[in-house]
Amino acid sequence: MKRGTTSERAIYGRVYRVLHWGMAFLVISALALMEFKGFLPKGKLKHELVYLHMQAGLLVFSLFWIRLCWRMMRPVPPITPQPSPMQKKAATLMHAVLYLMMALIPALGVLALQSKGKAVDFLGFHLPVLLDEDKWLPYALPIRNFHELAGDLLIGLILFHAAAAMLHHLYWRDDALKRMLPGFEHDMKEHQ
Repeated sequence: MKRGTTSERAIYGRVYRVLHWGMAFLVISALALMEFKGFLPKGKLKHELVYLHMQAGLLVFSLFWIRLCWRMMRPVPPITPQPSPMQKKAATLMHAVLYLMMALIPALGVLALQSKGKAVDFLGFHLPVLLDEDKWLPYALPIRNFHELAGDLLIGLILFHAAAAMLHHLYWRDDALKRMLPGFEHDMKEHQ
């Protein structure tokens, strides 16, 4: 059998794929909720969308740590055929920035609320207060602005990430995208 044939290629394991696509859904949902919220007048629906945005963001933050540990414990399956060293460096940088954003943006959201003296709940539990309103109130707006700016940057990063996956699939014709897609277990081995 030739090296690199479909039956020898490896994909990400089920757990990693569930974390990837689940978190992708949550991140996109959190971003979409805030974009949609901007079109609504003040009221209960707008408040509910902000609450759902916050819950999705905190869930991303929680799952981020599981995903990071999982990635550190499990080797990444190789792309077949191998990309150039420049492509590998670009992919490493892109993933590092995406991981940073998954931790930074929700943390900034919590800090922005707490700096204004607002309690933050996650799935019905009060989060510990990290910032004293009296000392941090002047920083509430800059923290919130940075949270929003990072969210806007994340939209661009997600689009770039998706475009890169399609470029790998359609132009370079490697298996970078297929390694993460569900349903390829039958013709590719899982890389656990």
